[in-house]
This record gives sequence, C-alpha cells and structure tokens, in this order.
Amino acid sequence: MDNFKQACIEILEEIRKSSPGNQRQLNRLKLRVLNKYKTRLNQIPKNADIYFTASEEERKKLKDLLSLKPVRTISGVAPIALMSEPYPCPHTMKGIGPCTYCPGGPGSVFGDVPQSYTGKEPSTRRAIRNNYDPYLIVFNRLEHYVAMGKVPDKAEIIIQGGTFTFFPRAYQEYFVKYALKAMNDFSKLFFDEDGDLEISKFKKFFELPRVLSEEENRIKKIQQKLLHIKNLDLNNLEIRKNVEDLFFGNSIVIFNDGQSLNALGKEQNNNKNGINVPAQNNKLKIIENRTEDSNLSAIKNIQLTLQNEDNKG
Repeated sequence: MDNFKQACIEILEEIRKSSPGNQRQLNRLKLRVLNKYKTRLNQIPKNADIYFTASEEERKKLKDLLSLKPVRTISGVAPIALMSEPYPCPHTMKGIGPCTYCPGGPGSVFGDVPQSYTGKEPSTRRAIRNNYDPYLIVFNRLEHYVAMGKVPDKAEIIIQGGTFTFFPRAYQEYFVKYALKAMNDFSKLFFDEDGDLEISKFKKFFELPRVLSEEENRIKKIQQKLLHIKNLDLNNLEIRKNVEDLFFGNSIVIFNDGQSLNALGKEQNNNKNGINVPAQNNKLKIIENRTEDSNLSAIKNIQLTLQNEDNKG
C-alpha cells in the first residue's frame, strides 16, 4: 500500500482511539504517527486526506474536527477568486507603463503572469494549474471547499487579473459565462434533489482519497473529464444521464493520449466499450516566434482561446 495512504489510515485509527477535541490535540496525534514514517513521506497528509479516508458515518462525526479555515466561510458565503489570463494593460500598450508599483504582466521579471500579480499567489497558482480556464478553476476551488468540510451553498465570484476591464468584450463574456456554468454544473453533478451533497459521486469523480504518488495524474484526468462536459448542456436530462452513466457508472473513459479509465479510475490500455474524451489542449504557451513581443503573444493567446471555444460551440 502507498505510504501516504497507509499514514492516513493509521492517523484515522489513532483518532478513533484518542478522540482529540481540537486542532492542537489532532496535530500532536498526527505527529506521533508521522514520526514512524520520517523520510518515507514527501508530504504530510492534510485533514482532507484523512476526511476522505474515513467512512461516511465517521465523516459526519469528524467534520468539525477536520474542517479547515472556518473564517473563509464564516459569513456563509464561499469566495471564489478567478484569475484571468496574462494580458497587457493600456499603459503598456501605449509605451508609458506599466506603473512602477505594478508587478507582473506579459514578459515581466516574474514571467508571463497576470498584470498585477507575481504568479506566487494561491489564486494565480490555481489559475496556472488549470490553464486559466474559468470552468476548471471554479471546479477546482469548489473541490477544495468540500475537501475542507465546507459545503459552498452560496458563492461569491471575485475576478482578478488587473486588466479584466481592458479585455475584449467577447473574452469577458466567455469568462463570466463559464464561471457561472461551472457552479451550476457542479450543483447538478454532485447535489441531489433535496440539495444534499452526494459524497460518493464527489469522491468517484475527483478520485478521493488521493494517492500522493499519482497526484499529477489525478489532476490531469479530472481536467480531462471537465473539458469533456464543459460545453455540454446539463439542463438537458438526456445529456446529464449520459454524463452520469459515463463518470458514475461502469463505462470506460478513453482519452486521446492513449490512456483510459474505468469507473474506478484505474488506467486501462484497450478501447473496448469506451467513450472517447478529447485530450486537454494546452494553449498557454503557444508562441510562434520566441522574439515576438510578449504583449502581442498575450493578445494572440486570448484570440486563440476565443477561437477554440467558438469551434467547440
């Protein structure tokens, strides 16, 4: 068994024995278990990893103990920060900027990052990980909230990037459209008619509890699933049923890169009874000429984004 998963199981067993009452006691308990592993773990298990290792009954009992960052949603609203793609500001385009105090932007010392950011912020790293796709970013953030034991009944979209109001109107509409569609699709996929989260579907789709050695693969497969349904109308009951059969049934999902998945998330190498899913198109770093002006490259990248979405529609 993977050392990471085994550590989560042992921590859960210690929780059953000791019944810690707060985060400090929980952390001491975790350290006792992790001392046995020392150099065998590349990452300390998060509370979310322990949460999804537990049974459904245990999750109900441990929800408060394993819940993280309660201040984030203490108002009852879950903020979702969405970072738009790197795009030059008007000052830069006119040759009189950017402003001295404004970091980032295409071709900056931080690389090609959004204008007012350095690329190290959590929301920027999340955007980079998801190729600045608003649909993928929203699903990723909502996944994190549920993993922290928070059900995002209400959400607030915060659009960041520094130059969003300077983007072409078509991009602004595309960005907002898919951010809202992602929230609606998340609800349709993982909540029942009574508004309760169907945790079994959530775990199957996001392949939880995770195996640390396969984390990069897990993220890639989730993104491929989302890109498959991004332009589907889940209000159509027939389409939604097909999607649910595909991802929650026993169908085999086959990606264009040769990988395939069955309902359990295991890789397979055959095409029997499979359903093709488009592989992710990484459009982030398409530059025809490396000496090309970074601002022009950013503008071309936005044009390519809009063209690709038009072709899908």
